[in-house]
Amino acid sequence: MHEYLEAMMELEARAHDCYSDPFYLAGGADNFVQMMLLDACFVIEFLRKCYLPELRDKDDPIFATSWIKIQICRDLMLLENQLPFFVLLQLFNMSETSSNPGPQFAKLAETPLRQVLPKDDYFPSPSSKCESSKHFLDLVHNIFSRDQAYPNQISIPINCGTCVKMPCVMELEEAGVKCQAVKKEAGVKFQAVKKGKEISIFEINFEDGVLKIPEFEVSDLTEIFLRNIIAYEQHIGNDHKTKYFTDFTSFVDALINTKEDVSKLCGHQIITNLLGDDEEVACMFNKLGQGKILEPSSFYYSQVCQKLNDHCQKRWNKARAKLMRDYFNTPWASVSTSAAIFLLLLTLAQTLASLIPLFV
Repeated sequence: MHEYLEAMMELEARAHDCYSDPFYLAGGADNFVQMMLLDACFVIEFLRKCYLPELRDKDDPIFATSWIKIQICRDLMLLENQLPFFVLLQLFNMSETSSNPGPQFAKLAETPLRQVLPKDDYFPSPSSKCESSKHFLDLVHNIFSRDQAYPNQISIPINCGTCVKMPCVMELEEAGVKCQAVKKEAGVKFQAVKKGKEISIFEINFEDGVLKIPEFEVSDLTEIFLRNIIAYEQHIGNDHKTKYFTDFTSFVDALINTKEDVSKLCGHQIITNLLGDDEEVACMFNKLGQGKILEPSSFYYSQVCQKLNDHCQKRWNKARAKLMRDYFNTPWASVSTSAAIFLLLLTLAQTLASLIPLFV
């Protein structure tokens, strides 16, 4: 224990500088070092036992009750609870033995991230980003960097209005964005992108009337996680890389105005609503959009928003969508409409045939 305390004392000044607001504990630096050591030991042992179930005691209260583990994972994502990674890495490396090496810290760090992310199927490996990250929230931001996770999306700087104003789901469908799962609302076509190779949760595209959005889950942990990662992205300033989670939630917020929009996205299997209430999901994303500062010059979905707005401004798209919705929304409606058109053409042909002798 003395060895660990000495190591923490060497890191005390560096760790103290990581916090924006100075704070003081009764007992000064010694108590700060002890607090840092206890917190770091708890986090490392928690991550180890999450990754290696054989290390858990039979009556361990944390793992005997599943909700406690989930709450701890949630707390590790709170902005005010972040512990500098260099502290965790130092203790982790000191606790490892050459005779019995365990998993790398990067693998352990995945545990709370996979628990709270909206969809862990799109989770890139954090191994190359872990040591350069400041804490858990910074690790989340780093591992979803464009160069590693999704190089195909291109952000095009456009005017500010386009990045914050976009039709909602219902308006898009009325404008001709066709629905794949709910065909009777033919319009901009929504398509859930299933998990696969090199797919990111942020990989949203609009081509040929099809809006493709990777499927994601909304649970009790979603709002807490998104609020904290957005707060961190707002904190890091404008000179940093694209604020992916901020831009993603802003895009979804634009898509969702009411519970009907959520219901459509759930129907297309884009959103898996674990909350059960579509109104609650709509309120969550609408509230997440309040108070955020967007950067039009680096807004990640500028190109997608521009394409959607251009599509909705074309009258033909709306007219075609209304025609398909009103007259071709079911097989029977299609047959009836086709039969009516056929009879109309047949009547017209008969009329012309009867008039021809009068002019011969």
